Amino acid sequence: MLAPPFDVEMIFARPGREWAEVECERVRAWLNGSPQLGALILFAAYHLGRGASIEDAEQAWVAFNESGLDNVIANYDSAKSSFCGNLLYSFNLFCRLRRSGFEDGFGSADSKPDSGRHRLGGRFS
Repeated sequence: MLAPPFDVEMIFARPGREWAEVECERVRAWLNGSPQLGALILFAAYHLGRGASIEDAEQAWVAFNESGLDNVIANYDSAKSSFCGNLLYSFNLFCRLRRSGFEDGFGSADSKPDSGRHRLGGRFS
């Protein structure tokens, strides 16, 4: 990801729980603008794994943007990590879960198809 503009850097200097809604919207706008959005889509394509299309990556970002970004903002602590590092860590996890069958990335275990891996009596039980 590229370095944020000065106004966004100033937002990142404070914990996310202290951000006003207008600041959250400014960060979202920056993330969804060029060239950040392209970088995030390529990041998603890589972490979704082989066979993932650009459309899959775009859908992953849209889903994360709707379901995970608010949590990243709310839990961001400027004293412990960078916002972009925290965002990419969370988005990576989201993509890996989505690749594993959690359709919404951070969905409940009920949203994952039953693969039989957790049944007793299998090879590794």
